[in-house]
Amino acid sequence: MKNIVEIFQNRGVVFKELKRLDLKKFGIKKRYEIFEGVDIKNRYYLIFVVDRKSRFVSKNVDDLLQIYQKISSIKDYNYKFLYTLFLTNFCSKAKDLLIKKGFKIVDASL
Repeated sequence: MKNIVEIFQNRGVVFKELKRLDLKKFGIKKRYEIFEGVDIKNRYYLIFVVDRKSRFVSKNVDDLLQIYQKISSIKDYNYKFLYTLFLTNFCSKAKDLLIKKGFKIVDASL
C-alpha cells in the first residue's frame, strides 16, 4: 500500500484515507486488489491493482467493469476517479478500452 500512496503522491494526489476492499464481502472471486480512497478534497477514488503472471488483455476489461458496477451499486455511489494501476504487462487494446470507459491508467510495470 505504501507503494500506491507514493505513486499517487507523485501525481499530486494526497489521500486522507485509503483502504483495501475485501472482495469476498461483495461476492467477487477475482484476483484483483482494489483500494478505495478519499483525497483531501473529499473526492472518491477506486483503484484496481493488476499484478499477475500473464498479460492483461482486452477480455479482462469486462471483469473490471463488472466489479466496478457491483461495488458502486452496493456502496450506492459513483466514484469520481477510476484508476487501474498496472504492475504487469498489458495489451494496448485493453488500455484503450479502459480509457474509453473512464478509467485512468498508471503503468508501474517498469
